[in-house]
Amino acid sequence: GDEDGRALCGFLFRRAAAPFLRSLRQWVYCGVCDDPHGEFFVVSDPRIAKESLTSDFSCAYWERRFSSRPELTPPALAPHARTALDAGKLLHLARESGLEPSNPQLAEEGGPLSSPDCLLDATALGGALVEARAWANARALQLLLGGGKGEGELFGRLASLKHYFLLDQGDFFVHFLDSAEEELVKPVARISVGRLASKLELSLRQAALVDPYRSSLSCELLPCNLTSQLLRIINSARAVPPPPAAADKTPGLDAFTFEYRVGWPASLVLSRHALIKYQLLFRHLFHCKHVERQLSACWLSLQDAKRLGSLGGALAASHTLRQRMLHFLHNMEHYMMLEVLEPNWHVLMLRLRGAQSVDELISLHASFLDRSLKECMLRDAPLLKLLAKLLTICVIYADQTRSLSAAITAAVGEAPPLRAGAPHEERAAVRRETCRRVEQLISDRRYARNVETFGQKFDDELLALLAELRKQAHREWNLAHLLARLDFNHFWRQKQATAPAAAPSAVGE
Repeated sequence: GDEDGRALCGFLFRRAAAPFLRSLRQWVYCGVCDDPHGEFFVVSDPRIAKESLTSDFSCAYWERRFSSRPELTPPALAPHARTALDAGKLLHLARESGLEPSNPQLAEEGGPLSSPDCLLDATALGGALVEARAWANARALQLLLGGGKGEGELFGRLASLKHYFLLDQGDFFVHFLDSAEEELVKPVARISVGRLASKLELSLRQAALVDPYRSSLSCELLPCNLTSQLLRIINSARAVPPPPAAADKTPGLDAFTFEYRVGWPASLVLSRHALIKYQLLFRHLFHCKHVERQLSACWLSLQDAKRLGSLGGALAASHTLRQRMLHFLHNMEHYMMLEVLEPNWHVLMLRLRGAQSVDELISLHASFLDRSLKECMLRDAPLLKLLAKLLTICVIYADQTRSLSAAITAAVGEAPPLRAGAPHEERAAVRRETCRRVEQLISDRRYARNVETFGQKFDDELLALLAELRKQAHREWNLAHLLARLDFNHFWRQKQATAPAAAPSAVGE
């Protein structure tokens, strides 16, 4: 009832609220955190720089660069503090990109946030902040995605990552492996990263697709193989990670991956955390492709033995085993590429084009990577170990077969030369003698016994993998698809039912 007292309180409130309101307008309309005395409800942490997104795996720039302080939030603003915080963060994203965003409401006289009285009306204040966030969100999405549908830098970067890390660009990958495989079979300590880089650049130039971001791609050699890296991630909360392998013992093929440079603001979505997940997927696909190439090279290397027709029986078991291994690898690659990565990518693109906020962009992309890692069986330790053992068996078999092939080629080359016009009997005698020497070579190396051992180990580990897939298929429908591909005619199910239980081998442990 005291008009003078009411007027005095109103005067004091408006004068006291003016600095806060000025800071609030600068924050929600320009993205500037103007708080010289530490009294604003938004706090800035300058130690967290945007550059850390590309170098720090655990960087939480978007969540921790700016945060709110509830104890300094006015009661009327408390229900809308998150809205105000988001509006300023979105505009600050544009400021970090070198722009000077300014909401037209800032210059408007009599605007919703121009009078301290707005702090007394929670409904009007909330409406003004929602409008400010919508304007800021539109600017941020335009910066990330561009003016057209899917034509911004983020979509271009995603397409580039898919070409290289998810092997969407097949001709590039074949060109690179053909030229770099000789270098990558060496131990890491003996590999020249410069030579790898030059081979990568040559492969990119030979590729059919012209990628404007290809200069962002480079080669990297990591201190551990894929299985060790994944098990360290899976068991990080329960065990101390093992030390890195010695560089003079780790093969380059086990340590190789691609590195990719991303600039701001795309690095907000394609952060170091996301790129490492791309590397995990790439290393798995790369290893499977390399093993497939090794097995295919086995067939090519044994073609010299075809000229000696009597060796067909000695190598028949080897051909059969190699075909079983290739069948397994082809189905694994088909499952990962066409039943996991491609459908997930298609869904990701559709959802990104309909995204309404930067937070949604980040969340959708992170969900795509996590889902792909899980469905490619890279988040499950038992399945991961079984896959590693199967691939290790394939590699050891391929190495031994190549060694035998080189010895057979040398033995055939040591055969005495035939003079021109030599009679058929003389040619037949030389062929019989060469066959005898090669058969003795195969016998001395115990190749047939080794192939039988590899076959048994491969079958045991494959049966163990199928049993684990069958156990998990009831809750992971995608694994049921892989199970159906690997055992399409129930051959392995029947073999497991009739064979005595056998302990899995220790190969690859």
